[in-house]
Amino acid sequence: MPALKIKWIDPDLKLEIGEYWENNFTKAWFKRYGLVFKTKQAVFEFLMHGKLMPLTIAELKRSHENMTLDDKDFEKELKDKDYSKSYKSMEDTLLGKKTITLPAPIVIKFLSKYYGFAGNRRTNLARRHNIPLKVWLISLDKQATIDFMKTKLQGTEYIKNKNVRIP
Repeated sequence: MPALKIKWIDPDLKLEIGEYWENNFTKAWFKRYGLVFKTKQAVFEFLMHGKLMPLTIAELKRSHENMTLDDKDFEKELKDKDYSKSYKSMEDTLLGKKTITLPAPIVIKFLSKYYGFAGNRRTNLARRHNIPLKVWLISLDKQATIDFMKTKLQGTEYIKNKNVRIP
């Protein structure tokens, strides 16, 4: 029996920016660090700083937010009819064709914490079927975050709150 495979491709960032505008939890998470995006273009430019990278579920589980990484929690998510329908469609394609091409989930690594920006269903499809995961990773360690905020964000449309907080 052939192994199941997901071919991960770069996500269409313009389609994913709604995850910021439509998710109050995401807005609050960014705001905690002083990041408040004023326009869709600002979110898009921020997301462009990522790259397609392998990332293990074990690494994500060490420190994560806004992701369900175990069956019990994910089953709760699947109680939503639309969410379940979308996931089931991907899973049926994978099981039927043994391979599927999907946009990589978007994950932000801020210092040592991984934040699931977009792609929880895709992440769980890989997790549940033991398929290697690749994500669109925007990785900001402490110094990179400070530099990024000073050079790319301060005084631009990205930041409304000038008191950027770096833990």
